[in-house]
Amino acid sequence: MEFLLPEILRFWMENPWIFPQCCSASDRAKVTGIDPAEGAIAAAQVHQQTDPKTRGIDYRRSTIEEISQAGEAFDVICSLEVVEHLPDPQAFLSECAGCIKPGGVLVVSTLNRTMKSYLLSILGAEYVLGLLPVGTHSWDKYLTPEEVTKMLQEAGMDSESIETSGMVLQNPLTLRWKLDAEDLDVNYIIAATKKQA
Repeated sequence: MEFLLPEILRFWMENPWIFPQCCSASDRAKVTGIDPAEGAIAAAQVHQQTDPKTRGIDYRRSTIEEISQAGEAFDVICSLEVVEHLPDPQAFLSECAGCIKPGGVLVVSTLNRTMKSYLLSILGAEYVLGLLPVGTHSWDKYLTPEEVTKMLQEAGMDSESIETSGMVLQNPLTLRWKLDAEDLDVNYIIAATKKQA
């Protein structure tokens, strides 16, 4: 399987409305969504009943550890805005890497530990604008791109395949994002390929 990571991620960020279509199960894709919170899975299943594009997604109340123990393997795993909430992101990323088929891709997005990210994601989003409940984020759990890169390498991902780009809100009214390899100050995304066996 060959991926053009920058092109895929750029398209995804610039066309957020198409994401449900990319995730819809078809004869070409089997899509599984997991979350340990029953409420999150229930909300996804309710949405699934009203959006035909998501009807084929297999939503499960589960953890990556349970998926790993069951011996399941995937071509692509996306962990978006998750690792900054975990007590042991290295263990989580290692479990994710263990569930990827050789040559498959792990995509991780998270928040960088910078003063700008603190001002925007905690003070701005939680306290000033009230977009998120206060306490959603803990700045000391934010990870730098270098830290995530090292974790991915330690998890067995191919270090030469790792690509990083910032995710910048281009238009707040349309929630249109863009990738910017130079601006990793707040949100960023990393993609890495698992080494071939």
